[in-house]
Amino acid sequence: AINNGYIDSINNQSLSGSQVGTIAGGQYGIAVQSGGSIGSINNAGTIFGGSKAISLKSSTLLGGITNVGSIIGPYRGIDLGHGALLANGITNSGLIQATVWSAIDVWGEPGSTITSGISNLSGGTVLGNGVGISVWSASTIAGGISNAGQIIGSTFAGILATSSGPSTAAGTILGGITNTGSIIGGSIGIFANAGSLIADGITNTGLISGSSASGIFINNNSFIDSINNQSLSGSQVGTIAGGQYGIAVQGNATLGSILNAGSILGATAIYVGDGGTIVNG
Repeated sequence: AINNGYIDSINNQSLSGSQVGTIAGGQYGIAVQSGGSIGSINNAGTIFGGSKAISLKSSTLLGGITNVGSIIGPYRGIDLGHGALLANGITNSGLIQATVWSAIDVWGEPGSTITSGISNLSGGTVLGNGVGISVWSASTIAGGISNAGQIIGSTFAGILATSSGPSTAAGTILGGITNTGSIIGGSIGIFANAGSLIADGITNTGLISGSSASGIFINNNSFIDSINNQSLSGSQVGTIAGGQYGIAVQGNATLGSILNAGSILGATAIYVGDGGTIVNG
C-alpha cells in the first residue's frame, strides 16, 4: 500500500516460458490511498487482490494503467473511490475481471475521475460478474469509452452510469461510447440511470446486447446526446439488441436522436414511455 507517498511506476512483467510476474495481496494487489501518488502501472503479468486488484482512494495515478496481462479481484478489478484521480486513462488488451461485481468501478463521495478515457483494444476483455464498467456518485470518465474487444456484465449491465441514491449526483461519461466490439449485459447492454449523462453519444458498429431487458436503456432523468448505429463495408452490421427492447427511453429521460443504418432488435425495437423523450427522433 502507498499511503501519502510517491512511487514513479510499477512495472509487472512476465518472462518467456512459465515465469509470470505476480503481485498479490489478501485484500489488495496494489493500493494507493490517503494522498498517495504513483506515476503509472504497466502490467503484463498478474495483479490479484482478495477484495480488489488495484484500489485508488483519495489518491492520484498520473500516468495511467496499461494492461496486457490479468488484473483480477472478486469485488473490483480496478477501483477508484473517494475523489481518486486516474490521469491518462486505462488501456487494456488483456483481462480485467471481477468475479463478484464490477471489473472497473469509478465512484465518489467525493467523486472520482478518469481522464483520457478507457480504451479496451481488440483482444481485450473487461468482465464483471455484475457490471463491466460502472461510474456513479458524482464521478466522471472523461475522454469516453472506446471498445474493440469485449465488455461484459454477466448478470446485469455491460456499462452502467448511475447514482448511489436520490441525494447523490449520478455518474458522467464525457466523450461518449464508441463500440466496434461487443458490449453485453445479462440484463442491459448500456444503462444510463438516475440522472446520469453520456455526452457525445453512443456510436456502434459492433454489438450492444442486453439479454433479458434492453440493449440500451435510458431511465430516470438521464440524458444521452445521440445513438448512431452504423454498419461497415462487408458483413459487419451494427446491432443493438435486447430481450424486451433494443432501445428504451423512459422515466423522464431524454435521448437527442437515433441514426440507424444497422439493426435494432427487440420484442419492441424502440420504446419511449413514462415521460421519456427522443428530441429529434
